Amino acid sequence: MASEGSGVIIAGIIGAIATISAAIISANITSQGLKPEIQSAYQQGYDEAQRRAVESINSAHDEGYAQGLKDGQNLSLDPSKNNNDNKPSPIPSQNEQNNSSEPSQQEVKLTALQYLSAYDGNGFNYVAEGRDNTDTFRGDCLIARLWHGNYDNTYRDYLLDNNYKKMSGTIFLDFGDRNTSQIVKFKVWGDGKLLYESEQITKSVLPFEFSVNLAGVKIMKMGMELQTLGAFISVGLSDTMLFKWPN
Repeated sequence: MASEGSGVIIAGIIGAIATISAAIISANITSQGLKPEIQSAYQQGYDEAQRRAVESINSAHDEGYAQGLKDGQNLSLDPSKNNNDNKPSPIPSQNEQNNSSEPSQQEVKLTALQYLSAYDGNGFNYVAEGRDNTDTFRGDCLIARLWHGNYDNTYRDYLLDNNYKKMSGTIFLDFGDRNTSQIVKFKVWGDGKLLYESEQITKSVLPFEFSVNLAGVKIMKMGMELQTLGAFISVGLSDTMLFKWPN
């Protein structure tokens, strides 16, 4: 784009110089008192130079106008060319990368994993957006619905095959059961060994984060267990991620 603009400017300058030069020649002709036939020849030369100068300027203007329209269309169709001097987009800072909602290649959402088996209780049900007991909406949830006598506990097994180093997420009491008197605990096992046991989950307990070391675990089992005898209670996991070992 810079080269086309320069060409237009140069053409304009050339035309202007030609016009000025012709004017000077004409003035010299008149002042020197040359013969009429010679003055006529010089006048024809002046007229021709002026005509060419005008054509040069008009042509440069038309070319520049057409090129400007073309460049404008290209810019409007391709937003990537709108940056000055076609500068490359800046690389996101580490903080911007860390704040991305999408997981990296070394992170996997628990809800994206296929479980190996599920048993006992009413299961973990996927909910795109859950609501905790503080009236806060939470994304990517697995919610367990428990009640005594039929669904006291619920479990899932996952085949990790030693590919993950840890799991972390948030545990919360469902908004609809914020006044419950029931108590639940969340537990995680690795190849039959208890790796994590949460604090009691009941009314007035705020949502809290958890983290489990999964180094060397082939089969992970996780479960919600009712600790009391009574009515219904729903407890959820939100934004739970598993972290792979680096390649």
